[in-house]
Amino acid sequence: MKFSHRFFKAMAVCAFLSGLTTLGVHLLPRLYAGPNEFERLVGLQADPIYIFRLWLVIFHILLVTASMWGVAARKLKDSAGPMILGFLGYLLFAAAELFRTSMGLFTLNRGWRAAYAETTQETVKSSLRIMMDAWPAVSDSLFFLLILGFLIGNLFYGLTLVRGVHLERIVGIALLIWTAIGVNTLADIAGFRILSLPEWVSWTFQPAVRFMIAWWLWQTPTILIGAVSNPEPADKSYL
Repeated sequence: MKFSHRFFKAMAVCAFLSGLTTLGVHLLPRLYAGPNEFERLVGLQADPIYIFRLWLVIFHILLVTASMWGVAARKLKDSAGPMILGFLGYLLFAAAELFRTSMGLFTLNRGWRAAYAETTQETVKSSLRIMMDAWPAVSDSLFFLLILGFLIGNLFYGLTLVRGVHLERIVGIALLIWTAIGVNTLADIAGFRILSLPEWVSWTFQPAVRFMIAWWLWQTPTILIGAVSNPEPADKSYL
């Protein structure tokens, strides 16, 4: 199996773009923030910035998944087990967030909220409101899987990369710090908050780690995995 220098450059671009989209994912909500009043939340289905952010989340998740596959490819030859386990964690993260976001786009907003805004029948409004009131619980369930998968990915990648040198070691340390943040988030979900983190961590630390991963991947040479020495030439004495 061969991973070319060009492949790693492409994955580096994905990592860099994932850093930029991280900024959008975490900062755009400020443009439509407001009280969690039901009628205001229903109106979000017509807010272009809110809808754009949901599409941005989908693009962001795809970029993150691609870039983390690039990280796995670079270390697969030396640490296949941890890399595979870590990437499976990232796949869980991606599946949960893609499902949650697509549900938010099409079921919650194009479906329930749009129908609620258009209908004048109170019985229909009542039924739609019941479903919309249940949405936060569905979203929280998928968010839990997202955090769990991302924690697993960061943990195994971090434990592998921290044994490296220079930038690789720094990336490993950063991923282990991110793992600790994930543990704190899971504890918060379970009702046992360990530490209250400032909001700015999301739009400073996270993109910084992704930019470091991008630079590390950009410098990666072509890697051959499972390469074997040239076999002895076949006996051609019969010719």
